[in-house]
Amino acid sequence: MSSIEKYVNENIEVVVCDNSDKKINCNIGKKIKYFHNPREMSMHENFEECLKKSRGKYIIFLGDDDFLTSKINDIVDLLENERIFVSIFSRN
Repeated sequence: MSSIEKYVNENIEVVVCDNSDKKINCNIGKKIKYFHNPREMSMHENFEECLKKSRGKYIIFLGDDDFLTSKINDIVDLLENERIFVSIFSRN
């Protein structure tokens, strides 16, 4: 969560759909919308739930062991300023 707070700007909506059995008890921050699922869901169901709660123009899925870098802002700027369509993902 700390990399999210550090690198996203006001144009990026962050939605967290927690699929764990216990709701986390930490300071989420103003940039992050946190939802705890009422029941355990499959990864696919959790992604669908997150999509339903998202209102942003672009979507990135991150696992609990993933992190962001400042490049996320560069990617959003590129998508906004160029007429391109792209899907970006990492194998790591």
